[in-house]
Amino acid sequence: MRWSDPAATMTALLLLSIPSAPGIAAPQLATVTVGEEPGMVERMLDGTSVTRCFGMLGALAVARRRGAVIVWTIHNLGSHEQLQSRPRAWSWRVFTRLVDGAFALTPGGLSSARAKFPGLGDTPAVVVPHGHYRDVYSPSISRADARRSLGLSEATLVLLNFGMFRRYKGAVRLMRVFSEWPDDRAVLIVAGAPHDQSLARELREAARGDPRVRLLDHSIDDVTMTRLFAAADVVVLPYLEILNSGVAMLALSLQRPVIGPNKGAFPELQAQLGTAWVRTFDEPFDLEALMRAWREPALPAEDLRCDLDSFEWGAIARQTVAAYRRFLAAAPPGSD
Repeated sequence: MRWSDPAATMTALLLLSIPSAPGIAAPQLATVTVGEEPGMVERMLDGTSVTRCFGMLGALAVARRRGAVIVWTIHNLGSHEQLQSRPRAWSWRVFTRLVDGAFALTPGGLSSARAKFPGLGDTPAVVVPHGHYRDVYSPSISRADARRSLGLSEATLVLLNFGMFRRYKGAVRLMRVFSEWPDDRAVLIVAGAPHDQSLARELREAARGDPRVRLLDHSIDDVTMTRLFAAADVVVLPYLEILNSGVAMLALSLQRPVIGPNKGAFPELQAQLGTAWVRTFDEPFDLEALMRAWREPALPAEDLRCDLDSFEWGAIARQTVAAYRRFLAAAPPGSD
């Protein structure tokens, strides 16, 4: 079984655990899921299937006329892989005008969404952070044992790039930059399933040029995933575009510092958690930028634990319920 982001499931379970969620009737908490992972709504709006896109918009419009309240959790501001066009711009205008309430994971994400989509200007919106994963995953193996199982020495510098790979996530450019790393003892592990065969070929070609790169281009099960994070010194996420990152929160939950671009959620995470845990780089992403982010400041000691109290799921569930009450109170009944 491959690793998949459990954030939506954790939110739903915690909402159900709140006794009768005062002020919200059970039918009003019904959940509609579009796709298998966060960001599927955005990809459908930007996707190549006009039929699927119009079908989703039509279903939302009908549901709204029947009294449903449409709430959008803003994972992305659009697909990272589709060029904008007039039909896509029209789809986004229609969608954002159907929305009665919105959740953003960071203040910056909310500001970016309002700036890009004027239809959200007067829509009630609440910032509720992305929760941590410590209730689902925890370090179950020591760094020494994890490295031993992977054939890595204690002296090896281990960089990890993890996720379901799409072009905007920058794995290929990371391998090309890492090929210039001057220390022969350093290792880069790139682990996760590519989105398509073309990208899979690019990843294999980039990895072929450097024996220090270990490419695991397939779905990663939970046991292997926790072993890879335990073995790593730092997790590198060189996204070309990003608004939010579940993998960054996964790394922090497993007590591993992250390197990411100075955009999207990363600057805000850095302000909350400190530069030792969240390290950012400015473009262009090259060897100098990567090495600077790795070196400064010193990496946290192995026994240090990142303070994720602000990302506890219990508090997130309570904030979510309060936001739903607000959205229900503000939404016009049965209108569009």
